[in-house]
Amino acid sequence: MNTRNIVAAFGMTAATCLATAGAATVAFAGPAATPAKATDEKGLTDSKILGVADAANAGEVAQATIASDKAQADSVKSFAKLMIKDHSAAREKGTAIAKELGLTPAPSPASDDVKKKGDALATKLRAAPEATFDRTYMEAQVREHEKVLKMIDGKLLPNADAPQLKALLEDMRTHVEHHLSVAQSTLKQL
Repeated sequence: MNTRNIVAAFGMTAATCLATAGAATVAFAGPAATPAKATDEKGLTDSKILGVADAANAGEVAQATIASDKAQADSVKSFAKLMIKDHSAAREKGTAIAKELGLTPAPSPASDDVKKKGDALATKLRAAPEATFDRTYMEAQVREHEKVLKMIDGKLLPNADAPQLKALLEDMRTHVEHHLSVAQSTLKQL
């Protein structure tokens, strides 16, 4: 799968995805599996990779929900709707793959960091004045999507073991790349 397809699978703004906004992580059904390969110093297994992806997607949905209520510009509201739609779909795909593989998303320092940063961004967005909200949100979306792309390319894809998980990450990457492009364009229009 090419880079675009990977971004599409991730389905969310990279920055926003990684910046989980306090949304509860979806509990994936299925027995805990034996850890997959852990090739980097962080020991990212398939279960932990699923945990990171879910935290990122949950954060994007939570932040976009705030934006859909507070945004002033139609383009920002439209972007928030896209984030909710795509990142919710990515979470559903992750849940299905976890069930298929018999995995349970596991916490890790990486998923904890994504959630912590996402929660902090959600808090910042809730407190942002209406007059500057749109710019604050879109600037954060650009930063977050850039971070998510780097994480997918540098940590998640290289450590994913199951072909189904690799395909999910490639699809997510395609969506994240698209979201980054839309976020950059939207920000320029503000």
